[in-house]
Amino acid sequence: MNENNEKKIEKIFRQEIEIPYHVKNTIKKTLNIASNKNKLLKNNIIKTVLATSTCCLMLTRIVFAKDIKNYVSSLLKINKGVDTAIENGYVYKNDEPETTLDTGDIKVNFRILEIVMDDYNLDIQLSLDSFYTLNFKEYNKITLQDMVVYDENYNIIFFDNIEVLKEFLKGQDKEYSEKELKEKCINASMNCFMEYPGKGGVDIKCKLSGTTFPKSKKINIMIKTINAYKDGGNKEDVKTVTGEWNASTSIPEEFYKRENTLYKCTYCSEPGIDKNKVTGILSNTAFKVKIDEIKTDKIDFGLLNNTTNPKKISDLIAIQKEYIETSDGRKFETENADGNAGYSVGIGEDVVNGYHQTFSLTKFDAVDDIKIHMFTNKNEEITIILNKEDTK
Repeated sequence: MNENNEKKIEKIFRQEIEIPYHVKNTIKKTLNIASNKNKLLKNNIIKTVLATSTCCLMLTRIVFAKDIKNYVSSLLKINKGVDTAIENGYVYKNDEPETTLDTGDIKVNFRILEIVMDDYNLDIQLSLDSFYTLNFKEYNKITLQDMVVYDENYNIIFFDNIEVLKEFLKGQDKEYSEKELKEKCINASMNCFMEYPGKGGVDIKCKLSGTTFPKSKKINIMIKTINAYKDGGNKEDVKTVTGEWNASTSIPEEFYKRENTLYKCTYCSEPGIDKNKVTGILSNTAFKVKIDEIKTDKIDFGLLNNTTNPKKISDLIAIQKEYIETSDGRKFETENADGNAGYSVGIGEDVVNGYHQTFSLTKFDAVDDIKIHMFTNKNEEITIILNKEDTK
């Protein structure tokens, strides 16, 4: 993390942002739990707080893509791998009809325009058109609330209100227990961006990141609340429309019959890293790397343990920067969407556990050999070489 990014993070925290109570409570609980346990997940906490603040910005305002272009590209760099997949034709354009809800004085049409899906990313572009008294062009932000994204088997890919989800599932063939509910819910995060397509409505791009999305044949979205805000943000400048909008799209065969490519470690510069416990998985939209344990003297664990008075935030981050290099010399950066990266370091322990990172390399740029470059808080480099497994 360079000095400019640290200043950006500091600026975010110094802004007077209205953070929802449940978000504040989550941060408070996380910090309390960490202080009372022997193990402190430093990197995860830092990334959780940063991601939470970013999420609050997104929840407060689905911003115009042009307004956040520089911020996203320099700090978050969200889903460049998805953009590569789309450029190579890995995208499905939905031709199923839109749904309409007419409340009497407001009429809103809602449909899914296009979709990209593999194990780790789900991109959905939505279209909203309004009539009568609501003109989306008069508003600079729109939020979608009480949302459920699910597939044909009622795997819950995303939801933002547990009570709405429970009510939604009551209408299905059976009522799910808490255990069954957890099994059906995918651990996904969502960021949304709004832009006008040059007509009367608005397009909203929803980017979901997760650990493993199901091989669904149909994606469905239910939304119960649409909020449209003007610049002032006063109550009279907010228009809320409630009802129930449902939209669906079929998933093409190449999406649900997708297969990943596995890579194994053939070289590591650090003898403390077990090559057999380093894996790489290449999908249509991302490259995932997992390392069970990192033991090395190239990390200053003393700095990591100095949580009470660190000189700078980056002292608390074991791995400062990572990128991968293909055998033909191309470089691919990390994809820093929420949930894409992390690790843990126990207090007093000189080992990094459960390291995982996501890079923008996709199957469309695949090569047999990949080198990982990792730079530590001592500004020293760890290198790892992965080789594509023979699938014959």
